[in-house]
Amino acid sequence: MKYTAQFCKAWTGKWEFDAIDDARAWEKAKNYIKGHVQSVIVDIAAIYESDNNNKQIRKLPEYAECKRITAKIEREKKEKRKEIIYIAYFTDGTRSEPFAVKNILQETDSKYTTQKSFVEETAKQKFTKKIKTVKNSLKAAYRNNKKAAIEEILLNEKAVYKAYFSDGACSAPYIAEITVNNISAKKKAKFKLKQHAEYNGLDVNKLKVIKIEELNEDKNFIPNRDFLARNNRRKETKMQTRKNRFIENVEI
Repeated sequence: MKYTAQFCKAWTGKWEFDAIDDARAWEKAKNYIKGHVQSVIVDIAAIYESDNNNKQIRKLPEYAECKRITAKIEREKKEKRKEIIYIAYFTDGTRSEPFAVKNILQETDSKYTTQKSFVEETAKQKFTKKIKTVKNSLKAAYRNNKKAAIEEILLNEKAVYKAYFSDGACSAPYIAEITVNNISAKKKAKFKLKQHAEYNGLDVNKLKVIKIEELNEDKNFIPNRDFLARNNRRKETKMQTRKNRFIENVEI
């Protein structure tokens, strides 16, 4: 995302730069001062999030608040990793859709001695068919059914998105994890709407996110290097490259 730092005291100019989130923007601006100043005192008057045309669209909260929000997001990511995606294989030769099971190995008070026993019991309660075996979707199902394993594979993939608001404005590009039904991108879009309303003094209850754009051009589709390599191979084999995708149903 693009940011503009407004300096004060010994410096009065601005510095335009990129950062992955608000907390990192503060840290990057502070480090910039440290790297360029030796004998004078320089401080940061404010940092603004900017759009692609370097127009200021939002003033960042203070560093402590940005750090708190980033820490909360990181905690939520760790909570996600407490679940593992499995697929149940039935005795009639069919298999289930991927389903999430809590990772009990992170707990000390579980009545189950192994993750496998807990997963098998969960599957028996979840499905009516007779179960032959239950396997981790990433380790087992991907070899036979790529579509079935895609949710877990994409847990570590990210894309760049842009949210469009009902008042005609839009957010700056932001990064979100690729998830089923675009839940992560939608949640961040709602957060961007709240920021937009607060910065411009608008009533957030009278605004909504009308659509989200997934940005696929200029190698922005996914910051993940492995995915970028796959996208480059598509070009080498003259396959059609991915185009921007619009998410119209934003309600969650």
